[in-house]
Amino acid sequence: MPSIQETAYPRFKSTLSPKELAAIYTPTPGELDFAKQVTTASHATRLGFVILLKTFQRLGYAVSTREIPPSIVQHLAAVTQLHASKRALEQYDAVVQRMKTTWGGGSSMHFSRAF
Repeated sequence: MPSIQETAYPRFKSTLSPKELAAIYTPTPGELDFAKQVTTASHATRLGFVILLKTFQRLGYAVSTREIPPSIVQHLAAVTQLHASKRALEQYDAVVQRMKTTWGGGSSMHFSRAF
């Protein structure tokens, strides 16, 4: 029987091994280049985008950074060498929420078309 993380409604695992973090949440060079193209030079913006990208790829839907296990955020900050405060990431979440409203209800189609 599949675990809850592997069902039609995937969720984050409560604990991830370093191997899982690396395999699932390490951005490719192409993803990092894309993040540089579509974000400002702000570390918080770029890190927030990469977090959203990698978690969207895993879950199939967008979540706020408050819902993401700290180990994933820390891993992405380390591998991208981008660092942002919790408050800066919360501000990024607020901007994303406003964009969802502006773009028509937050459909995942807008985000997925970027690739």
